[in-house]
Formats: sequence, structure tokens, C-alpha cells
Amino acid sequence: MTLFCGQFGIEVMQCYGITETSPAANVNQPDPPVVTRTGRAAMGKRAGSVGRLMPGMSARIVDPETGAELSATTTGMLLLKGANVFTGYLRDPEKTVDALRDGWFVTGDLGRFDDDGFLYIEGASRGSPRSAARWCRMARWSRRSSRRFGWEATETPNMAVVGVPIPSKASSSCSSPPRDCHRPVARTSARRRTACPLDPEDYPPGRNRSLLGSGKLDLKSCKAIALQACD
Repeated sequence: MTLFCGQFGIEVMQCYGITETSPAANVNQPDPPVVTRTGRAAMGKRAGSVGRLMPGMSARIVDPETGAELSATTTGMLLLKGANVFTGYLRDPEKTVDALRDGWFVTGDLGRFDDDGFLYIEGASRGSPRSAARWCRMARWSRRSSRRFGWEATETPNMAVVGVPIPSKASSSCSSPPRDCHRPVARTSARRRTACPLDPEDYPPGRNRSLLGSGKLDLKSCKAIALQACD
């Protein structure tokens, strides 16, 4: 987004919404002007986020496996409620029951809020709750590892966490940096959940091999890099 703005002089701001929310739920907007002498500068947008909730909307973050409510700053399943949220699917009561829980719409997307109310979408889970829970753990592990290596947050991901098979029944999580530079790869063992930094040379350099043209992660390439690093 920053490169696009610098090249064309047009600022593009992300938002979030789906058909069931008619359609917008969160929006980034230009920073509001300070119009009084005692007024303070306010932030209307934040890079990497999809903005704050629309007026009149409420959100919850829940554990995708148990449905227990989590802290808003913890990655989990995003639930929404508001006047713009639909009341059900036409002639499909079974799907409606799955989508609405006590008036809350289950988006199927994984996200978290920061302390200022900006929402970050960290994945989508249209599969089983167990799969969604695993995505949540990977997102949290990615953020912790990035902080450990001292990498600053950017608009595009600076680390991808994917699952790779190992000989035992358990699976291992291996992260691969999508940047075109020598950065260390971190790996967890089946018996320990602590991150084990590998030698930077374990990651062969490439030019944005794990990013699609849209700037999103190419999960297939990420997994290939992770498998190579874990050999």
C-alpha cells in the first residue's frame, strides 16, 4: 500500500466485510482533522489493519474450538453483531443455525483487535474448529517470533508459520520468512514448544518467493520453504 501510494499518489485504505454484514463491518478512514484549539490528533487508519468497527456494531473474539470468549487482543474466531448483520440464509435453516450463535454472526475468519480498536484479520477457517484453533496458535507464534527477532511490523507479512509432517504422530510448526533477505528460520520441536532459531544460511535467499502479487502469503510456497529448512 505504501509503495502504491508513493508511485501513484493515491492512498488505498483497507476495510473488512462480507455479504452477511451488508457488507462493511470495519473501515480505515483518513485521519480526522483537528478543528479546535484544544483538540488532539486522532488516528483513523492503521497500516496492516482493516480499521475500526462501523458505528453500532459489536464484536467478540472466541476460541474456535470451545466457543469460550477470549481477550479482544487474542487471535480467535471473530463474531459480529449489529443492525447490518443478516438474520439468516434464505430457505436454509440448517446453515443459519451454524452461522448465528445467540444473535452473534460467526464470520469464519480469525482475527484480533489492538488496544486502539483496530482489527487485524489473521486467517480464515471454513473447516473444522480444530483447524481454526491451529491457525490461531500459528498466528500467535508468528507474532512472538517476529518480536523475538526484532522485526518491525509491516503491511506485508514478515514471517509465515506452517505445519510440516514429522516421523512421529505429532506435527511441527516451521516458519519461513517471505522477504528477499537472509533471515533466520525458527522451528519448534515435537517435544518442546520453545522456538529454536536456525542458522540464517538454512534459508536460501529468494525474491519474495512466498508472496503473491496481491501481497498476501503464498502458503504453498511457504510450506515448501519450511520443508526444505526442516530437512
